[in-house]
Amino acid sequence: MIDVLEDNLAAAKQVFRVGGAIDVQSADKFLKGLTSIDELAKGRFQIKTVFFGDNQQVKDSDLQASPAFEPLEKLLAYRSNLGDEGFKIFENCTQLKEINVPDSRITNSALDLLIQNNRNLQSLYISGSAVGDDGLKSLVGLKLHIFDSRDTQITDASMPAIASVARGYLRIHGSKITDDGLKHLAGVNLIDIGLDATAVTDTGLKHLEKLRGIQLISIKNTSITDQGIQSFLATFPDCKIEK
Repeated sequence: MIDVLEDNLAAAKQVFRVGGAIDVQSADKFLKGLTSIDELAKGRFQIKTVFFGDNQQVKDSDLQASPAFEPLEKLLAYRSNLGDEGFKIFENCTQLKEINVPDSRITNSALDLLIQNNRNLQSLYISGSAVGDDGLKSLVGLKLHIFDSRDTQITDASMPAIASVARGYLRIHGSKITDDGLKHLAGVNLIDIGLDATAVTDTGLKHLEKLRGIQLISIKNTSITDQGIQSFLATFPDCKIEK
């Protein structure tokens, strides 16, 4: 019989060994940012967050899959040295609400696998990664409050899927999105959309007049003109435009 406590302790140790941190839920408390076994509560606990942010020490070979990771709700590995093999040890996690892996070495195959297995995902951060359209094939069916794909290879081909899941904050700065891609956002309820350093023009901004609930649009380093902005503000006079 598997000893759940021993499983959890072993999983925690492998995270600590490479300079990572965890959040855990015990019977009576939630403990955040733990970095050593000595900080763990006595008795049984579940690992809810694994944190490898800004960690260049961790390598794929340092980690092994464990049932103790299955209750994870947050995987935070931004600006880390983890690659696909490291991320794939979390493939049996099905309760993730946040995947936060910008500027890591994740690619399409590992991200698509994680998305497939986590249908309650709420926040997805992949900016600065090598992820492209093939990494987002399993997006459909999710409801993402935050989707951040800045400085990736994502193109208009992904916009139907992105439009079907984006609910709140959409960051596509520096991506390959064009005016044609923005057509798919008609009727989407967004609070904030970032379009900096894209090929979007006044035509694309015109498409966004069909958004619902928009409060902020960032259009720095685009070809959008003052005339285009004024036309948009006639529809959304309370929206803030950052140019």
